[in-house]
Amino acid sequence: MLNLDSKVKGKEPQNTGDFEPIPKDSYPFKVKEVKPWKAKTQNINVIVKDENGYAKKDDKGNVIRELKKDVTYYNADIVLEVRDGEYKGRLVFGNITTHPNAEFITENFVYAIGLDEVELGKLPNLAQGKTLDADISINEDAYKYEENKVTGQKDKVISPKNEIDKFYRTELEVEVEDTEDSVEGL
Repeated sequence: MLNLDSKVKGKEPQNTGDFEPIPKDSYPFKVKEVKPWKAKTQNINVIVKDENGYAKKDDKGNVIRELKKDVTYYNADIVLEVRDGEYKGRLVFGNITTHPNAEFITENFVYAIGLDEVELGKLPNLAQGKTLDADISINEDAYKYEENKVTGQKDKVISPKNEIDKFYRTELEVEVEDTEDSVEGL
């Protein structure tokens, strides 16, 4: 870490990468990082589920929700790195959660990285370096706040970003060598 007594050599700036979103598509990824879980407590209109885990609906077809107070759930940011192709090395950011209405996101992630079951507290370490595939889209309405250099105020600026739509378990391609010894008809 630099302090005011540090001597610093000047150096040419490094290319910090391309921050434009990658095109909508399915990509092979490696889990670069799962950040530590962060707790959040709030009142939530939780979707009521039947015995099979499906959302219950009323007579009009609307999902039934029930207000639960002071629900604590956890979120963890994830960083995925494209493994192959034109966008190899590019990063996509997302998150997993224990939110009662979105637990399927974390369950899908765990399955996609090849785990059958995991203690969630250990997931950030266990997921590191695992491979998976994911469908990526672009949220054109995403925004960020940037400081206006004239007024000093924070301005809302449209900033399209990638979003992870779905995780998949990586399908390994196995090459079978065709030999004359192979059993005919199998």
